[in-house]
Order: sequence, then structure tokens, then C-alpha cells
Amino acid sequence: MKKGFTLIEVMAAMAILALLVLVLAKMFVVAGDTAKKGSDTISRNSTAEIGIETLLRTFEGMVVNDRIGACLYGTGDFDDLTSSGFGHDEAWFLTTETITTQTGSPRKSYEYVHFYVTNRMLTNVTGAVYVRYDLMYAFHNYASAKKAGVEVLNPNQTKWWNRSMSWTTPDTLIPNIVRFDIYTFDYDGKAAMTDSSKVSDVRIKGRKDGMVFDSTHVTKYLDGSSGGISNVPPAAIDIYIQVASEDTAIEAGQLIASGNAELENRGREMLVRDSAVYFARAVPVTGPARYLEFEAEKPGHYYKYDD
Repeated sequence: MKKGFTLIEVMAAMAILALLVLVLAKMFVVAGDTAKKGSDTISRNSTAEIGIETLLRTFEGMVVNDRIGACLYGTGDFDDLTSSGFGHDEAWFLTTETITTQTGSPRKSYEYVHFYVTNRMLTNVTGAVYVRYDLMYAFHNYASAKKAGVEVLNPNQTKWWNRSMSWTTPDTLIPNIVRFDIYTFDYDGKAAMTDSSKVSDVRIKGRKDGMVFDSTHVTKYLDGSSGGISNVPPAAIDIYIQVASEDTAIEAGQLIASGNAELENRGREMLVRDSAVYFARAVPVTGPARYLEFEAEKPGHYYKYDD
């Protein structure tokens, strides 16, 4: 007579089998999460590296002289949080390194460009609303300006970023931005930026305290001394960005969009904690020659802008 399995043995075998299934399922979930995080990291790094390379080439092509100005504005590290999220920097300048447009072809051999960060209200696949921050760029729209009778290289446009400029539709350079900071240095190694509360530019004055590089003004250092440099591009421009992965940006963005102060701060902390940092230094190629010319001839503006 054959002896079968007892109920206790069957239950024990089922328990062991269930435990194995749970372990294997956990392993598959972990493996899937790891693969997803790896994919997100690769995607984030690729986008950020391409973006910062574009920033480097564009900043290195910066042109500044007696009649072509540039303005780089920073909110300052001491005022990092604003009503729209993080404090981000902005830049307006003319560059010989053109970026391809929406149609994929360069507009001219030179471009007026504007880099800035904007916040967007988006909806994820589940219908939840979240805030995302993107680094944007736009070109000056020459066709619209010509139709309006505006000549962007006219000496009257020394402070062209202060005027009613006509820009192309902005493109996203780097999505899921956490920080975008610009630091400029002069040829003595000092920070070539001044207190933004002391400048008269309508787009800068009145904002929260920060720092600004305005090539049409002689640099005033933080200690009150003058650098004696104007009409010259910075000797070096340090670019600092932090970028979050798509999943982190969505999760943190939902907290920031909640309207609850505690949750908003938690979302910002998540962005800072789980983002990657990228740093690069640009050296405008026309800078040294222009600086030597400035030192030798001490030129002034062809047109003195009336502040």
C-alpha cells in the first residue's frame, strides 16, 4: 500500500513554494527598478551633457564691443528660492556660435540669444498635475524686427535686452532643471558682476537682490572698487547646472504643485537630493583680443545710452 503526503507536508511545501515565488518576484521588481533608474540616469546624463556642450559653445562665441552689449543676470545664492521655485540665472548676448532652429538650419552666422528657465504646469499619465522647470533658449527674430523697423546692430540698441525684442518661439534645451547658475570673472580673476539693485536696467532693477554682468557698465566689485572693464566679454564664464531624472522631476513636481508649503519644501529637497551636478567653464574666444584693444585704446561707446 502506497503512502501519500500528509496535509502538513503539502502545506509546508506550498509555504516554501510561496516564499520562493515572493523572493523571485521581489528580485524581478528590484531588477526592473534598477534597470529603470539606469535608463533614466543615462537619458538624464545624455540630455544634460548635450545641453551643457551647447551652452559652452554658445558662451564661447560671445561677442562684446563698443556697440554690442551683453547681460548676464543671477539671482544670487543667498536668494535661492523664489515664488516660482528655485532662483535661476538668465543670459542675453550675441554669439557667433549659432544653435539650430526648430527647422534644423542655422539662421545667420551670428545670433542674439536668450537663455532662461521657465516653469511649466504639466499632467502625468495618471492625470496628476506637476511643476517642471526647463532651461529654454530663444533667438532674436530678425524678420519681425526688420518689419517693425528695428535694426538690432544699430548703436542705439546698446542695451538691446532692455528693449521690446522680438524673439523666436522658445525651445527646450534641458528639461527637469533644478539649478542654472552663471558666474563671470574678469581678467584679474575677480567676479565680474555687480549688485543688481544698483543698475538701471528695467528688466533687472526691482527684482530680488542678485548679481548682474552688464558689459555697457564699468564693473563694480562687491567691495565697492571698480574693475575698469567695460565693452569687453568676461575672461571666463562658469556654468553650473543641476538636472533631475524624469521620474524624480514628476514626483517632486507634484509636491511643489500641491500648494502646501511643507510639501513644496519637501519637493524642492527631493530635487536637490536626487539631481546630478554638471559644471563647465567657457572662455569667449574674442575676449583676449578685445581686452588688449580695450587696454591699448580705451575706446568708448559709439553711442552713449541714456540711462
